[in-house]
Amino acid sequence: MKLSKITSNLRCAITGDKDVEVLGITNDTRKVQAGWAFVAIKGYSTDGHKFIPQALENGASVVIVDRDFKGELPVTTVTVKDSRKALAKLSMEFYGHPTEKLRVIGVTGTNGKTTVTNLINEMLESRGHKTGLFGTNNYKVIDKIIDAPTTTPESFQIQKMCSEILDGGGEYATMEVSSHAVVTKRIYGTDYDIGVFTNLTQDHLDFHKTMDEYKHAKGRFFTSLGTGASKGGKTKVAIINNDDKHAEYFQSVTLTDVVTYGIYNQNSDIIAKEITMSSQGSSFILETWMGSIDIKTSLTGEFNVYNCLAAITVALVEGFTLSEIKNAMAKLVGVPGRFELVKSDQGFSVVVDYAHTPDGLSNVLKTAKEITAGKLITVFGCGGERDAEKRPIMAEVAERYSDFIVITNDNPRSEDTGKIAEEIVKGLSTSANYKVILSRKEAIEQALNIASAKDTVIVAGKGHENYQILADKTIDFDDKLIVEEILRSMKKHEDNSEGII
Repeated sequence: MKLSKITSNLRCAITGDKDVEVLGITNDTRKVQAGWAFVAIKGYSTDGHKFIPQALENGASVVIVDRDFKGELPVTTVTVKDSRKALAKLSMEFYGHPTEKLRVIGVTGTNGKTTVTNLINEMLESRGHKTGLFGTNNYKVIDKIIDAPTTTPESFQIQKMCSEILDGGGEYATMEVSSHAVVTKRIYGTDYDIGVFTNLTQDHLDFHKTMDEYKHAKGRFFTSLGTGASKGGKTKVAIINNDDKHAEYFQSVTLTDVVTYGIYNQNSDIIAKEITMSSQGSSFILETWMGSIDIKTSLTGEFNVYNCLAAITVALVEGFTLSEIKNAMAKLVGVPGRFELVKSDQGFSVVVDYAHTPDGLSNVLKTAKEITAGKLITVFGCGGERDAEKRPIMAEVAERYSDFIVITNDNPRSEDTGKIAEEIVKGLSTSANYKVILSRKEAIEQALNIASAKDTVIVAGKGHENYQILADKTIDFDDKLIVEEILRSMKKHEDNSEGII
């Protein structure tokens, strides 16, 4: 596509051939190919303008720079005020505005984004729709799975993958919308039909600095839905968790239709009542504007009832009948790394979960406590270079529900692992029953070794992740696989012991 075509909606100054053919767009020099446009972006830790030489070496024929860039380049150069926004605008034009042609659903909130997006996707697929799904675990373009470097894809990836969904006959794209993605304009130009808010609690304060900044970042996503805007003949909808203390704020920052869900706020449009839970799942009576119906799902815990309500509300907006919803919910499978039960023959239960915030950990441990007849043993740590303020708070949460706590490493990155553990321990009372074991594998092994029949071991923090980020390297590490390996070793030891006379 000619450069003049993809810059037609961009305020910019072009030096060089305005009609040069552009064969691709990226802000990652490692992915630049001959004939591509490279967009240099000033990041929070580095400046993409420093990597222009590598982009040229890889064959870039066009470079987009911020207007304070002073150098002269041997290729066509496009100067703009904001190269982040330019990346999004160029990508929209290059890929033919695909999000205007798909039904696009964005889910934001501190906790629950991954589960809710997966539930929405499962329900859409249960109706025969071809879909895309972008989130923390991976990106999915109909049947193709792609590694996810970030929770919300970069703007050009969103446009590219949505274009591929359309080409494959797809109708829907569902994605997690992180606060980082809003601030860094990754979602700029994406034409959402539905925005979903799950909840807001402390997280990412290393980036946003204050809870107000964090809240306002997420609020901008709902404002971006527009004023009474419609798409394809349907009004855009903001779906809000009415039980969250920030619900009123999120309703106030959007000027499109609002539909609310909840358990306790009886003014909600969608309500779950008569909730029962067990280790096998949850059931509740669903009350909607279309009537009531009983729902059963294999997902357990009140936090998962909220996740189900968010997905169900999307389904209702999309025209599902109550019986379709009931059938789809009955067939849902869990999301990897989200309250994922690991098979154990030892008589106790083991759950792996991604909970890495105080609220997320509280939700998981509260649910585990309610369904555990024996002791609750918790293994957790806190990530390095991420919101240190939450470390003692997570310790308080762990002590509130756990009979024994093993504090260990999460992804320490470049921080001192002992110092992170010390900051976690500051949140424990003097009567807390805990141990610090920095090796995550040894910590998990300790927890499993002290567990008895009817106990539950929660391994929290990393969920689906199959790596651990250390100071100088990233190593393979999968909590679920480690648990399974240790359980097999324990079983083998038991079998050998039984053979000794």
